[in-house]
Amino acid sequence: MNRQDITIPSRSARRQFNKKKLPTLCAVLILTCAVRAQSHPVSTIHSASAGIGDAIAVAPNGDIFGCPGRGIETLIRITPSGERSIFARNHGSPTGIDFDQEGNAYVVNYRQNNVVKFTPDGEASVVASGLNGPAHIAINKRNELFVSEFGANFSGTRRTVVKIEPDGTLSDYVVGQGLQDVIGLVFDEEENLYIGNWQTGRIYKSTGLGNLELFADVRGSVNQIGYHQGFVYAPSSDRRIYRIDRNGTIHHFAGNPRARRSDSLLRESGFPTPNSIAFSPDGTKIYVNDGPDGALRSLSLVHDSDGDGVSDANEQLAETDPSNSASLFRIELQNSSATGPTMHWPASVDRVYEVLFSEDLNHWKTIAEYTSETPDITELFHSPINEERQGFFRIRIR
Repeated sequence: MNRQDITIPSRSARRQFNKKKLPTLCAVLILTCAVRAQSHPVSTIHSASAGIGDAIAVAPNGDIFGCPGRGIETLIRITPSGERSIFARNHGSPTGIDFDQEGNAYVVNYRQNNVVKFTPDGEASVVASGLNGPAHIAINKRNELFVSEFGANFSGTRRTVVKIEPDGTLSDYVVGQGLQDVIGLVFDEEENLYIGNWQTGRIYKSTGLGNLELFADVRGSVNQIGYHQGFVYAPSSDRRIYRIDRNGTIHHFAGNPRARRSDSLLRESGFPTPNSIAFSPDGTKIYVNDGPDGALRSLSLVHDSDGDGVSDANEQLAETDPSNSASLFRIELQNSSATGPTMHWPASVDRVYEVLFSEDLNHWKTIAEYTSETPDITELFHSPINEERQGFFRIRIR
């Protein structure tokens, strides 16, 4: 999970709890259970010349597929346990890959300027040709194909995202408007398309045909980008992995630029050249292609280093210490006949604190949002909910 939700019962709901002799204050973490293990949240799945130099994608069964890039005409498959094999050979410098809803893999071939479809059984067929230095591919929920054009001969002169029609016809989807040497492509759940410039690290957002706006300006050059539950993830040439919220605010998620390759806490681990990114089918792991030897790394989104019940990834959102079980996001709840329920919590810079209300713990409505501009400020919330109304409050951190 990539957000932290904390739920507190309203005053009338707490009265019901009191009748049952439950604690007066009750805070419940609404999270996928954090997992505490002996290892670190970052691990290396395959480091001995895995040979993945470019994009990666994860198949429905959990296998990771990687493109070697640099003119190598093979497609690599690595299982989550680290077993490596060659899935396909002689396919013209694959640089981008994605899967459709049926589990078919679509591979961009840079030198041959085409896109090849692989069925789960490995049967190959060309679905589009005549591209100009295609770099990556993204497929939406309707199985529509979109390809970024970097430019032939490693020119970096193209500034176009192309849509491939079912009959293989190419049409321009977005051109220019700040795009240049385009590589990274990824959709969110609303089918907005995020597009990354390689050298400048700028990421743009397209909400439809021809529409484009600057979303975030990441430090360093950025290759493949990823999306998961409200955040865009961008590995950067500055040896960090950034997490970007819906408002375009950039947060340092993982990577210590001064460290050699190492498996440790998220921000303490070393990534020599984080290049491409993908997510496991269940959303609990991030996979990163980490050069220069094409190693495959894994970052857990549910690992709980200090055993406090909150994952390291979620503790980053609250800016608490993932290695200290006493460091938690805490809410103080007070009731007043004049103002109703009042909540206090420690806030961090550039975090959005969304207050929601529910009567049944299933259906939630946002009733307030806060953003702090100064660290270590206590946010104060006066509920507009009538104190006689039974229900629960939740604070969602983004």
